[in-house]
Amino acid sequence: LACGGIGTPALLLEDRNRNAFMNENIGKFLQDHISSTPLRIQFKTKRDIRKLYNRVPGGFTRDGITFYDHVSELNHIAYPRLALTFKASPHSQELRRKLIAIRHSLLNLSDWVQLLKCSDLLIEAVSHKFNLSFPTNILSFNIVSEQKNLNSRRISMVNGQLRIHWDFNLEERISILAFCRRLIESFGDEVSDVVLSTVDSIPFTACAHHSGTMRMSNSPMTGVVDSNLKMFDVDNIYVCDGSVLPRTGYANTALTIASLALRLANHFETL
Repeated sequence: LACGGIGTPALLLEDRNRNAFMNENIGKFLQDHISSTPLRIQFKTKRDIRKLYNRVPGGFTRDGITFYDHVSELNHIAYPRLALTFKASPHSQELRRKLIAIRHSLLNLSDWVQLLKCSDLLIEAVSHKFNLSFPTNILSFNIVSEQKNLNSRRISMVNGQLRIHWDFNLEERISILAFCRRLIESFGDEVSDVVLSTVDSIPFTACAHHSGTMRMSNSPMTGVVDSNLKMFDVDNIYVCDGSVLPRTGYANTALTIASLALRLANHFETL
């Protein structure tokens, strides 16, 4: 099975009414990456964005600045983005969501008008697309964050209808803001001013990296598939998609899933 972190458990939960699959962990521990823009920093002098990577002591870069929060045990990565204004447009997060999904639908005329008004998002999209950079004294930070493993986040079937129970909780919000404060501190006296969201006002969207709902484990008490991606207590069903990932880190899960697919293909050769 490879129907994704939502599709795979949904398919199996539909069959649970026939008592085919009884593992109670199917559909539980739903995770996604949180993409948030809670921080803007104004610097005393202009700087090249490309020279800002790897500023956090002990961090390494994957085209961004990484942070592990030892309190919440969550991973984050921050991507500095060019900005022309110090305060974000109230329409920027909604437009960001639409730009992420633009391959599925086109922007309408009203969206284009708002995008042209939202100069920061426009310059961010153009600079990211064409790998452009120019000196600026204002940066926004797009932060991608891992979520906690909670069995309250889950996929369920109610009267034949799919239900998705998902949230962005207080502990995760506090962890993101802790990362933001560490970023601010790392720039020291170079900072002129800061705009930082409160815990209740973080602009965010989900990344559609649905994971954890068929998670890999060494026991059916804590997971759904074993280390070879075979479902516990089922002889001929293997799962290979994001649903088997017990944690997601901060990075896009696509390469991890591809690696698992190659590993599973090698396993099949030994059967």
